[in-house]
Amino acid sequence: MGLGLEGVYMSGDGSMLPVVRKSNLLIESICKATTNEKRVVIMGASKVRKDDPVGQTYSFHLSEIKKYSGVQNKRFYKDLAEAIVSIKRRDLWLKQESGRFELTNWFSWIDYDEKTLTLKFRFDQSVHEFLTVLGENFTTYLVSNAISLNKAQYITLFELLKSYQYKGNGKKFYREIEIDYLSERLNLSETGYERFQDLRRFIIEPAVKAINQCTDIFIYKVDYIKTGRKYTSISFYCEPSDQIRIAVDMQEAVPEVESEQDDEQIDEKQIDLVEFIDEKEKELDAIKAELLKHGIITSVAEKFLHDFSTDQIQKNIEYTLEQKAKGKVSDLARYLHDAITNNYAKSWKPQKTEPQKKPSDVSKKAAQEKDREAERLLNKEQQELERAIAFFEKFDEVTQVSILDEVEQKLTKMEKVRFSIARKANMAHKERTYAFHFKQVLTEKGFEVIQ
Repeated sequence: MGLGLEGVYMSGDGSMLPVVRKSNLLIESICKATTNEKRVVIMGASKVRKDDPVGQTYSFHLSEIKKYSGVQNKRFYKDLAEAIVSIKRRDLWLKQESGRFELTNWFSWIDYDEKTLTLKFRFDQSVHEFLTVLGENFTTYLVSNAISLNKAQYITLFELLKSYQYKGNGKKFYREIEIDYLSERLNLSETGYERFQDLRRFIIEPAVKAINQCTDIFIYKVDYIKTGRKYTSISFYCEPSDQIRIAVDMQEAVPEVESEQDDEQIDEKQIDLVEFIDEKEKELDAIKAELLKHGIITSVAEKFLHDFSTDQIQKNIEYTLEQKAKGKVSDLARYLHDAITNNYAKSWKPQKTEPQKKPSDVSKKAAQEKDREAERLLNKEQQELERAIAFFEKFDEVTQVSILDEVEQKLTKMEKVRFSIARKANMAHKERTYAFHFKQVLTEKGFEVIQ
């Protein structure tokens, strides 16, 4: 992949790849937009050519966004349709050469055909000029680079850094951004991450990771700069990267036009996976109940289920119970905790079990008491999850998306597969499987976990 004539990006087979050319003033402008709203604008901007007259009508099929986003679910087209409706109403504070801001909108006209999944539109005159009358200060990037980023803040940061790449003359470059300036463009007041530690943990660090994975720039160093006792700016040290999403070079393998019927076929292929997930969640619930029964507290049990395989946990439970039967365990909960953490049972083979003696009334009563306590803890956990769900559902859509994105960042690859399916069905925030991380993220926003 590389640059062809007049800066047009070319794939390995010589075909042109869609690009966006924006005035840097447009990149520095302010707009409170969701991820999908930004994707609509980016794809729309890729259709503009420098000689196009003001008032030119453009169009694209929603499958073009889907292709470069990497998202594969039936809900995606509906989400994009909602983004089309909402972006029409978004205020755009367009930065001028003088430094002042002009209030306008992205589009002067939009028409969406939900049957054909085709969007027709005309950019606002001021916006159109910033896409055609570029002068010297403009930025060019692959559509796939931005659209593949799954959070609005990541897209914004990518554009802000990309606009400084020319200063490196094809090599390393950096940009220092004031935190107040960055906060305004990332709409941190909408996310709840206005504190520096939250900005760093939940926005900057995951954004850097995503940009490095999905785009053609690599951020190799981030410096947080203090003025006195307060952090006031962030320096991003970057260099060009050859890391381009595989989907870009393989775009010919993806049909240009899809229909909702295609999506339905994809979803049908996931039926087995959904069933597997259901069975997996039942297994996790059973193991959690057993951990609670043996004295492991809820938060630790959830952490174990996240950090270790169910096989490792179950095997170490059996190993611990065998050691206890031999009289080698005095504190069952502590020993079990250490056994799972250090995998005592890694090379252990269970002994052949002898016929169980009939339990005495005392031991039977103790076992029943443990079962009741485990059930009580599970019920308490469920009640707390219901409180968390109610707390979550009070937030606006943008914040909810941000919360779920943060939860997803904490999951393993396998968990992310299950999570994406649950999320598509608008059930991810209700699943006990992700409750530990879900409540963890919500705690940062004021949710109180009852100990």
